[in-house]
Amino acid sequence: MGEFDGEVKYGGDTRAAVLAERRRENDLHALGVHVVRWAWPDLMQSDRLHRLLRDGLRMVGR
Repeated sequence: MGEFDGEVKYGGDTRAAVLAERRRENDLHALGVHVVRWAWPDLMQSDRLHRLLRDGLRMVGR
């Protein structure tokens, strides 16, 4: 699973947003789902994004 990390979700209550994100990601990990995250700098350099996605696929054995 992939997710773009933008800063908008942290605009309000940063602590609550981070805690909710951690809970959600822990729930996904418990289901065997690996999350790959990327941000604007990764999108601006295609080799960085490619490396993140490739490494994420390797972690799940694909």
